[in-house]
Amino acid sequence: MTTKLLNREPALDNIRQFGLFDDFQSFNTGDDWTSLAASATVAASDTLNGNLVITTAGADNDEGAVYSTKQLFKMYNNLPLVVVARAQIDSPSQAYGAAMSIGLMDGIATDFIVDNDGGPAAGKHLCAFHMASGTGNGRNLGVYSVSSAAGTYQATSTEITISDSDWNSYMITVEPISTTEKRISFFFDADGGQNWKKLKDSNGNVITHKWTLSDPAAGTGEMNLYAGCKSTSAEAQVMNIDYLGAWQLRKSYPATGVSTD
Repeated sequence: MTTKLLNREPALDNIRQFGLFDDFQSFNTGDDWTSLAASATVAASDTLNGNLVITTAGADNDEGAVYSTKQLFKMYNNLPLVVVARAQIDSPSQAYGAAMSIGLMDGIATDFIVDNDGGPAAGKHLCAFHMASGTGNGRNLGVYSVSSAAGTYQATSTEITISDSDWNSYMITVEPISTTEKRISFFFDADGGQNWKKLKDSNGNVITHKWTLSDPAAGTGEMNLYAGCKSTSAEAQVMNIDYLGAWQLRKSYPATGVSTD
């Protein structure tokens, strides 16, 4: 007698975690993603592999972004977290390169990048990559994090410079040490996600941001996954996103208390 068995379901291998990942073969704002497009266009292009194109309008400080419609991710004990993206800035004129930001932020809104390239918006939970704007090719890549409105705004310049038209991959990992300590590491890869390197500062020291923040209560501190850019001149700027995603260990909120799966 032959026993009938199901094939192994691949989803079961990762059942303890949830995530959001998109190759952007299509894009519909209001589903998994929302666009910040008051002064930009955000649309999938008909191209190999899928690609989301953010094009700012032609005024200084115009900006555009894509972000998860729901705030799905949160710094919390026992819930490790990873963010990945592959992106490119394709400024039409290298004399005025756009600023670029990728990561997690508590509440994406206008000026998610501060005007005149003041970095990612402060006063909220966030961890992100930020490429500076400026003239010429080869602009510095920085990493930022903020634990809360009252927390420390950490900003570190890395040893990496980004050239317009180059595709690069970005990764953030969050290691929860305790209910009051989280460690954030940043990785970079110019080889398509096959050669990750932990980022170092300009002195060659490995960058680790440490949060000393008690686990936020339910309904506070949740963050959107996002990527976007901002013009720093009266010129349209283009950001291409090949993929954007994040995964985290699942968490449940039962009727009494809070527990982790």
